[in-house]
Amino acid sequence: MAALSEDKKTKKRASLIHYNNLRRAIGIIGVLFPVILCYGVCVLGNSGPLRSISAYYHSNMRDVFVGILCVEAVLLFTYRGYDTIDNIIGNVGCISGLGTALFPTKSLDPTHFYVNRIVNTLHFIFAILFFVSLICFAVFLFTKYDMDEGMTPRKKKRNLIYFICGGLMALFLLLVLVYYGTGGHDTPLSKYYPVFWLESAALWAFGISWFVKGDTVLRDVEKSSDKSNEEVLL
Repeated sequence: MAALSEDKKTKKRASLIHYNNLRRAIGIIGVLFPVILCYGVCVLGNSGPLRSISAYYHSNMRDVFVGILCVEAVLLFTYRGYDTIDNIIGNVGCISGLGTALFPTKSLDPTHFYVNRIVNTLHFIFAILFFVSLICFAVFLFTKYDMDEGMTPRKKKRNLIYFICGGLMALFLLLVLVYYGTGGHDTPLSKYYPVFWLESAALWAFGISWFVKGDTVLRDVEKSSDKSNEEVLL
């Protein structure tokens, strides 16, 4: 029986390691997404940053833009949390991520691929839902803990990071909406690409929250029965 119990623990630990790798992958892709797009356009396209992340659809990085969003969407779909709500938000993130990729934003260049108003509106809605789902993961899902075991000191620190990341994502999303709502794209401010940098910062905050959730840093440590330290991957 002891051997069987140990085998179950080993399998559970291997499963948790696999899930943590999935979380890290989601985080890494989120952090690298704007970097890859900007680098590709600046180096291969001989131009500077574009007005927004979505605008890269109309550049030489179109396939990369669509591909990365689709990969991120699939990873969110395969992710299964502790409760049904985790799965629902993951599915919303998947659908909205795919919608953001497959329904492009309009281009300011009339020579580029034409996008009508309906498609552009759908893109805007999907993009907002995508960021909202990422905020929900950081603020409402990642901060949960086992009430029976209580909150460890390291869990408190991780939760602080989750709240900061989620708060920053919400702030950056709000600033983007204010920028568009007040006609900021028609002002001299537009030459500094504020939407691109705000969206990039939001994606970096998103990536950091998932990277931490993958037990990359601030992992809980408990003392096992044989008085040796064992990493807990929950």
